[in-house]
Amino acid sequence: MRLSKLDYALIVTAAGLLVACGYRVATAGAPLPAGAHHAEGRTTGKSSRPATISTAHTFQGEDLPNLLQGRAAHHERLRTQSSGQTQYWDLSPHPLPEQTSNAHFGWTGQNLKDEGSLRLLANNSRMLARMQRENAWTNKRELVYVNSDFFAEAQLLVSGEQDYLDLPGLDGEVHRVVVPDGQRHFDNPGQLLGAFVGHVDGHPEQSVRAGLCGDTWSVQIFLDPMTTIEISDRPDMSGEWVVSQLDLEKQLHAAGSIPCAEPRTPDDLAQSR
Repeated sequence: MRLSKLDYALIVTAAGLLVACGYRVATAGAPLPAGAHHAEGRTTGKSSRPATISTAHTFQGEDLPNLLQGRAAHHERLRTQSSGQTQYWDLSPHPLPEQTSNAHFGWTGQNLKDEGSLRLLANNSRMLARMQRENAWTNKRELVYVNSDFFAEAQLLVSGEQDYLDLPGLDGEVHRVVVPDGQRHFDNPGQLLGAFVGHVDGHPEQSVRAGLCGDTWSVQIFLDPMTTIEISDRPDMSGEWVVSQLDLEKQLHAAGSIPCAEPRTPDDLAQSR
């Protein structure tokens, strides 16, 4: 069966939300290393009024308990299935120095695509192999550090005190995301647990979908129909995000590049031993 571009975009978004809501890191975002060079991130503008988006999205808050139930059983099943097949290794925090930073984010600047670099991001052989396959349609993959002030700012969005949030792109770029009323889906305004839909400020055609669970986030920023910024977590590392620019046209044409029968699970992002 051949997937259309729209079908694939929806699959990517749904998978991202499941990953973010299924795996939660318990601690807050790690602070940026001392002595880092500070520079202002390039923003897309400032929101001063409510906005609407053209893409309809429905997220049922009562779905969250179902997503979180049974994770312990899945964890045990995954350990049994992968025993002797998947190799795991320990990761160290902040493995690369920052090249530039602002009040919320620190960018490391390197394009992490070779095997040595991927071993800094993946904590097991299965995840390493997946990221190597994804190199075929990944223009750049960068490690970005996120400090605790960002998550405090995100709480203002969740509670409805503001309608925008800055998210990191590549190489010091910042995308200001506007989230209209009715597009924030959180059961408890005091917790970063749920999802939101918005668009890049000044560019209503650039939609943004995010699922979050504490400081574990999964975000897709659709710069155009075939170019996406994807944000995911470095496994078991609080406040460390992997930001990638994906070429969906290359992905659609890559042989065997869409493993629909083997979706990414929350436990692909965490140790399972």
